[in-house]
Amino acid sequence: MKPNTIILPNQPEVVFMPKDWTLTHGSPWADPRIVPPEAYRCGFCGRDVSSDRGWLTQLGNSFIRICPQCNVPTFFAANGLRIPGSKSGASLTKVPKEILGLYEEARSSRSANAFTGTVMLCRKLLMHVAVEKKADVDKTFAYYVDFLVKERYAPRGAEKWLGYIKDRANEANHDIVLMTEMDADGLLHLTEQLLRNVYELPESVPPSSASQSRTDNNAP
Repeated sequence: MKPNTIILPNQPEVVFMPKDWTLTHGSPWADPRIVPPEAYRCGFCGRDVSSDRGWLTQLGNSFIRICPQCNVPTFFAANGLRIPGSKSGASLTKVPKEILGLYEEARSSRSANAFTGTVMLCRKLLMHVAVEKKADVDKTFAYYVDFLVKERYAPRGAEKWLGYIKDRANEANHDIVLMTEMDADGLLHLTEQLLRNVYELPESVPPSSASQSRTDNNAP
């Protein structure tokens, strides 16, 4: 049986996600109340959770719910706004530290509904990817977009998306133009796919049978 896995009779395996209360140093909150349960994706730990612990206003139309996984509260406003919101995009691992940091900052910016900031961070991230792949430094953003396409780091069919990023990012950087939720989500989606194509896909290729055989033969 795998670690953190529960086996029930005639039921599939259920993976139990261990709690991580690092952000509150393992300490529970004082005097939380029962609130109407709500399922949501926590903007701090990224887990899909359901919580019925927290606090509510006197009118009972706004709530603070405590994530059962990371123990960090999320605010649910009466108008439907949630702070912080869920992070768009997936967590990545096989990406250089500096580029991963920009990507995670863009995701956090999106969860705070800072759409223009998200677009500008995606623009900066693509420039970093291009330079990391040996593009010339101190060039225009358009140059870096063309580099990613010509050197085939961008997945097939991504030319229009990269052109869209170029246009929208330039607007956000040089003009006072507020980006939309659709802009932020679209750019983050493309950025995630680009990072997967450039970094994660090559690292996920299994070893060839020959190399695997040599490894097995050298094993003690």
